[in-house]
Amino acid sequence: MIAFTVRERENKVWIGDNKTAFSRFEILLHYLNMKTDKIEKMRHHMLEMHRKSRYTEEYADNYNENVHKAQSLIYKVIEFFAKLPPYNRLEIPHEMRSEGELLLLLNQYKYLFEYDADDDEYIEPDEESDNLFVANEMGYTDILTGETFLDMFIIDDCTFEDGEFDEDIAKLNRKIDELFGKYISLLDDVLRVKKLYAPFLDAYNSGDKQKALQSLFAAKGQVDPAMYLNRADKMNIIYKLDESGELCRTAEYTSLGAFLYMELMEGLEDGTVPRKCANCGRYFLQAGGYDTEYCDNIAPRETTKTCKDVGAKNTFDQKVKTNPVWQLHQRAYKTHYARMKKKNMTQQEFLDWSEKAADLRDQCLAGRITVDEFKAFVTEDLRYKKK
Repeated sequence: MIAFTVRERENKVWIGDNKTAFSRFEILLHYLNMKTDKIEKMRHHMLEMHRKSRYTEEYADNYNENVHKAQSLIYKVIEFFAKLPPYNRLEIPHEMRSEGELLLLLNQYKYLFEYDADDDEYIEPDEESDNLFVANEMGYTDILTGETFLDMFIIDDCTFEDGEFDEDIAKLNRKIDELFGKYISLLDDVLRVKKLYAPFLDAYNSGDKQKALQSLFAAKGQVDPAMYLNRADKMNIIYKLDESGELCRTAEYTSLGAFLYMELMEGLEDGTVPRKCANCGRYFLQAGGYDTEYCDNIAPRETTKTCKDVGAKNTFDQKVKTNPVWQLHQRAYKTHYARMKKKNMTQQEFLDWSEKAADLRDQCLAGRITVDEFKAFVTEDLRYKKK
């Protein structure tokens, strides 16, 4: 959408001149956990309105209506991303949020259009089945120059007949392509995280890491642009001292996709990669050298227990349910614990027994003793053991 700078120091990330820092990988995690139904919908309509906004005979009759629908859609995309990182820490240029980039562009070529300065009629766009298109006032006056800008974009058929403006029309269409391409690429940047990065991380964290990496770098995007791994976006990196005199890295990115790509690659380099929680299904940051399947967020339908708490219990319950050695251990543990509570054995006797039982359980699981040997120990009633 717009270029931005990123300052990094330790595990903090600052966007532009904003003083509030993100945690490292926080932005990547946001898009990994984001639902993309609306993104898919906006992309579909953006492709449609791109086609209808080009200067061609095919859409000449409804060009005025199409252009304003397209500009309204662009506004929607801008406002949507202005609430998301990193753009929520940046100032969006006035011409993007208010004046309208498409309208500003077309006004540079207003000699290619029919325009009746005395015609104040407002054409209400057709109603759509969704709320992506909102009717805008058509036309405005530059308060500084007093120049009246076009409010009716109707393609003049004569420009297609005499060829006088062919070069200008081609140039205008190229600029229209660039404008829409900027926003379509932005939507693709988000979809790439869900379509390419998320499946890769699932495979990387649960299987052969080298095979997952090879598959990631072999990904092709001829059909779906969101499946390209690394788009040809520019990025510059410099090192400098921040306000406190600390060394920090500053990178200049031309796209959201370039930033998210670097987040992923840097995480793979230092072994700090996001992982999907086996309980809630949301991605969380897994620090290098620390392997866990559960996040520290409050678990669904819980008020205090985290996914890690719930997941550990579920894992343990499943282990006890399916393993006869664990079943023997847990039954004996509960029996001896009840005896201790009833004062039929001392606390020290219980602690000594539980330590020995855990050791023999692990030996049995490792195959160093038989199940019968383990069973003989855990079922022995210590109250009748000869002193």
